[in-house]
Amino acid sequence: RAVKTHWAEYHMAFTMGMAYWDLYRHTGKRRYRNGAVRIIHQFRRWVDSGVLNAQPFYALLRAIRKSLALSSSPLLLSSWGLQRTNKKRGSVSSTHFLAVKTIFDDAIRLFNDGGWICYEAVSYEHAAMFAESCSERDTARQYMLRCLQVNDEYGYQPKVDWLKAKHAHLLASPSSTMSSSPAAAHLLLQSMRIEFTQPQQQQQPKRITSITPTA
Repeated sequence: RAVKTHWAEYHMAFTMGMAYWDLYRHTGKRRYRNGAVRIIHQFRRWVDSGVLNAQPFYALLRAIRKSLALSSSPLLLSSWGLQRTNKKRGSVSSTHFLAVKTIFDDAIRLFNDGGWICYEAVSYEHAAMFAESCSERDTARQYMLRCLQVNDEYGYQPKVDWLKAKHAHLLASPSSTMSSSPAAAHLLLQSMRIEFTQPQQQQQPKRITSITPTA
């Protein structure tokens, strides 16, 4: 159904929503959380009005909201009105973890279906951050490897290098004696690299868009 909404309008709203969540993550200030929630409500109205392109952005913003609500950071706990002693790192139940993970996977799938691989990579990155915060290291590592692969396909080499340096500890295999260095992460990425069909515009690549948590 046609609606009076231009691509630039909801793209700008998504960018502001992501900025609000990032500021909230680092400061714990409620005004940033409230700003992001207002934008989520706007996306909900667009989705309800039939704006299909708004669906993946709505899903990712919702997933980040729920992941931050489960955060163990004392800074964010105080913002949500939770007691620090009642919320410790790694205490998220498997039910809550899987519920949020499902929303991240929905966002990844929707971005993949639309061919927006740059946003698909962003979704993988935030899903990895969430899984790691829940002490689901193996799942976080899988998400981060997929994030690196998609960024590499997109041609965003500076982001690939930055992620490999920042998350070298996560990318290193637990069972490997390999050093947790950017070079080791590069070797891991190359060993697990998936070849995609090009060009993007002619045929949609068939990527893995769902990560199964390990037992």
